[in-house]
Amino acid sequence: MNAPFRIPVAGALGAVGFPLYYVVWVYASPDSYENLAARLIGMFLCLGTALSGFWKHKAPRFFYFYCYATIIYVLPFFFSYMLFMDGFGYIWSMSAVASLLLFALLFDTLNLFVGTIIGVSCAYLLYYFNSGTFVLPDRALLAFLVMTFTLVTIRFVLVYNDRHVEKMKIHTAKALAGHIAHEMRTPLLGIQLDAKKSRKIVKKEAEFRNQPLVLKSFDRILSHAVGANLVIDMLLANARESQAKKGSFLTFQAADFVHDILEGYHFKSDEAERVSIEVVSDFRFLGTEVLMRHVVYNLLKNGLKAIREVTKGRIRITIRSDDHHGQITISDNGPGVPAAFQPFLFRPFSTTSEDDTGTGLGLAFCAMVVEDFNGKISYNDASGGGAEFTISVPIAETSFSAESDGFVPINETSS
Repeated sequence: MNAPFRIPVAGALGAVGFPLYYVVWVYASPDSYENLAARLIGMFLCLGTALSGFWKHKAPRFFYFYCYATIIYVLPFFFSYMLFMDGFGYIWSMSAVASLLLFALLFDTLNLFVGTIIGVSCAYLLYYFNSGTFVLPDRALLAFLVMTFTLVTIRFVLVYNDRHVEKMKIHTAKALAGHIAHEMRTPLLGIQLDAKKSRKIVKKEAEFRNQPLVLKSFDRILSHAVGANLVIDMLLANARESQAKKGSFLTFQAADFVHDILEGYHFKSDEAERVSIEVVSDFRFLGTEVLMRHVVYNLLKNGLKAIREVTKGRIRITIRSDDHHGQITISDNGPGVPAAFQPFLFRPFSTTSEDDTGTGLGLAFCAMVVEDFNGKISYNDASGGGAEFTISVPIAETSFSAESDGFVPINETSS
């Protein structure tokens, strides 16, 4: 579904328009084929989408299906049926073209054509049931050609416009992120230096008075400052037009890399205990540390957010490899991603966040980074419910067992 924020507005217009135009076509300009039942069905369906803000959070999967069925009914189906019954008259031909324009604004290209075919086909069958004939007027073919051309043209223009706007938004976001990162780096470095100096000054006194918590507080300040500088490095990397230069790639051991990320991640309350690692077979990969760290951080952060409301929420990181590719899979047992949204997960500015906190850039940037490493990132529904993201990259060297290398991560399980 393209631009879900338009759905409630379209629903409100439909809830008003269906009964209003019934009055127009019955009393102002009577039509013998006007159907009150069809209008009422359309009105109540539109009313449900107009008020979706009150119920879609309780049934997110049903919401997308409901919107999909509603839009197909009120646009291609209803307007095509009325066009058939009118004999392809002037007024309903214009109305059908207008419905295609609105339909194109609400759906992506694939669903636009699939939905149109479904809606028009159902309308044709209902027309046959009511009229008893499959025959359409001679001008029907010409009207279909004009409408098809209109539909293709509208969609082409919208796709071109969306891509142009998308590029401009990404460029602006990168420039803003880079500016903020540069401005924040200086004070953060100052905090690190002052914390180090202050720790040296109070160290002897704290040891003499047996106050280890004082030193630990300085250690936490330094840790937070280092973590904040890492985020700044990620923002600056994101702000650059060329994210990854293959000539500067380094080799990393996957298990060590993920373990290091978890060691430096700033977990809240009991979050660390909810994360476990399983090393099936370790591997080496080529990449840029700060960028790959950003990818894993982002997926981990999304997973922790997903299990926040789950009583026994868990995140499992699995590392495995075959002859040619290594995989880092991050799965959770949260609510997962609605099926209707999954095709757009890695599209810039697409977000499932319901509280307007998501920018829709995180997963898109992750996908670009992994592709720069000659790999790919994919999504699947986790077994038993939840989300599962898999980073797949080419193996740099022959993989080996983590145990034989003497590496045993915290919270790790072996198979």
